[in-house]
Amino acid sequence: MLLKASIVNCNIPPKKGVYALILVNTIKQYIRVGSLGIRLFKPGIYIYVGSALGPGGLLKRISRHLRREKKKHWHIDYLTSVKSIECKVIVWSIVEENPRYDYESLLAKELWKTFDRSIKGFGASDKKDYTHLYICNESLSTCINLLVNVFRKIHLTPYICLTTDLNTAKFI
Repeated sequence: MLLKASIVNCNIPPKKGVYALILVNTIKQYIRVGSLGIRLFKPGIYIYVGSALGPGGLLKRISRHLRREKKKHWHIDYLTSVKSIECKVIVWSIVEENPRYDYESLLAKELWKTFDRSIKGFGASDKKDYTHLYICNESLSTCINLLVNVFRKIHLTPYICLTTDLNTAKFI
């Protein structure tokens, strides 16, 4: 059951935080991912982890990721621009910027232990992490629960935004 974390009506705040996007790719396809080159993406569930520590915080960063039309800046932009790849779920948590805790990397390290790795360097060119994109070979609900548990393991409060909420949410 999905009610293992607080489910909100996509009230993603303009505060600093970390997030994970659960993406579903419906077809086998090759996608150019910026400097990483052309990569194969098989059908399945992918989990991308990121942080939003700048102005506008989580709301601005996640809203940007969800737009199909945008200037491609981050590796994830190359996936979220593809029509056959849909963001089904967002899991996020508010964090205070703290030089002692890099929550994005902490999430990436825990995801490394939980899910299959994807493309080396994806979303992690500014970090020492192997990748920020993972593959979940389970059902969507199991992927969500595993991800929520990772957030909790590093003492973050996870909030979940489901795609049904995304269809009615208004992003700036």
